[in-house]
Formats: sequence, structure tokens, C-alpha cells
Amino acid sequence: MIQFVRSLFGLNKSSSNRKVAGAGLSYDQQEVEYIKDSNNRLAALVQLQKRYKNTPHAEKIKLVYEKTKKIQWFLVSKKRVHELELFHIQNTDHFISTFTLIVDVYERHQEISYQNSVAEPIVKEVPVQQVAVAAEKTGSNGSRQKGELFEIAERVKNRSRQSTTLYTEEPTAPVPTLAIPEVSINTIAKVFYHKEEAPGKQTSFEISFVSTQEEKEAFQQYISSRLGIQEVHYVGNARINLLDNKGNIQKEMAPVLYLRNYLYALTLHDYRIFPVKINRATS
Repeated sequence: MIQFVRSLFGLNKSSSNRKVAGAGLSYDQQEVEYIKDSNNRLAALVQLQKRYKNTPHAEKIKLVYEKTKKIQWFLVSKKRVHELELFHIQNTDHFISTFTLIVDVYERHQEISYQNSVAEPIVKEVPVQQVAVAAEKTGSNGSRQKGELFEIAERVKNRSRQSTTLYTEEPTAPVPTLAIPEVSINTIAKVFYHKEEAPGKQTSFEISFVSTQEEKEAFQQYISSRLGIQEVHYVGNARINLLDNKGNIQKEMAPVLYLRNYLYALTLHDYRIFPVKINRATS
């Protein structure tokens, strides 16, 4: 009878799978790396806000930082770390890259303008009328002296005209603008990527514009699972220019993907995506 009652109310079930309220969540190694990368992105937003201090964009960047921090807390608390990484790839990385490039270009332009202003010599123009009056006063002793002084006045007048022509023109340095870069599909170049076929064992594969349909589908499936994005379409390979941490431009051959009605270049060493458009004239 007692056994029947215990089975009726589920008292015979093991309690080994019970969770204690407030117990810490456990994360695997990949999720820990994602959380570290997320914290680095938050730190980058803080630095970006400092660089935009006293500008209309500073408050907007602060708002983006606060919302991103809330999203990070929510997804991490729900143990949805992979979704957090996907959110950063699709949103945060583009935001940081774009606004960093804008402020870099602005600061370089300001530096060039400052250097040009410092390099311009200060030319003080002597009014010709003052020289002429001096010539009238000192020329009373003789017509020869008077003529020499008037000749000096004419030289000063001509030189001041030349100085005005040389040094009053504004610098005509081109002002760089921000735009989505154009790329050309290379139909010959190959890029290589690595897949982990077995634990601790990676296999190298190649992909190019002339790869077979099976090879392209395998690459699309791998990238889809790697980024957590559905309907990834491989377009081809193109050479892109990237800025490293020191501001230097690095050239890299990268696959171009079609995602959600837009084109992106993918870096295979860190799996970041950048918006691009294809130059149809040369592709």
C-alpha cells in the first residue's frame, strides 16, 4: 500500500536532476571565448564613446553600449551564448568598424589641415601708401633720392601682390568619404578553410569560383553552421583591403557571400563579415 502511494505521487523518482536556485551556470570553452569577445566589444564601445566626446554622436554611442550590455546579460543568463556571438557579428562589429573609420578619417583630415596651416608663412603686407608718403618726406633733398624711394614702393607693391597669390589659397587636399567598397570576383583564385572532421583533427579544403556544385554546397553548409546563419550562398572570391589594429591596410583574398539580400566578404581567420558590392564592369 505504501509503495502504491509513493508511486502514485511520484515519490520514488530520483532527485538527482533537481536544480538549486541561484546555482552558477557552466559554459564550455567555446562559450567562454564568446563571452570574452563580447566583453572586448563592450570595451571598444566605451573607447569609441570617448573619441566622440562633445559631438552629437556621443549620446547615441552611449545608448548603443547600454542596450548591447543588456542584450549580453540576457543571453548569457539564458545560456544562449552562440546567439550573442551571432548578434555581435551581424550588428556590433559593423557599428564599431563604421564609426571607428569615420573618426579615424576625420582626425587624419584635421591633422593634415593643421600641418598645412602651420607650414604657411605669415606675409605682412606693407601698405604702399605709407612707403609713398615716406618717399615724399625724404625725397625733398633731391629728385634722384625721391625716384629711388618711389621705385622701392613699386617693388613692395608687386611683391605683396605675388605673396597674396601664393599664400592666400586654401589647401585643396581631397576629403575622404565613407562608402561600401567595390570588389571584383576573381574567377581563378582559391581560398582555403579548415574543418574539424574528428576531435582534434582538422582537414583543409579549398573553394573557388570554378569549384564543383558539391564543393560549394559543402562550403555553404560549413559557413552556415559556423556563423549560425541560414541560407548562405557562395558567390566567389575577391581581394579586399582591411585595416589592422595599427591602422595599416592589409590585402586579403576572401570569399564573398550572399546573405539576406546583401553581399558580404568573409575573413576566414576570424570569421568576420564586411558589407561589399560587386563592380559589375570588371567582374
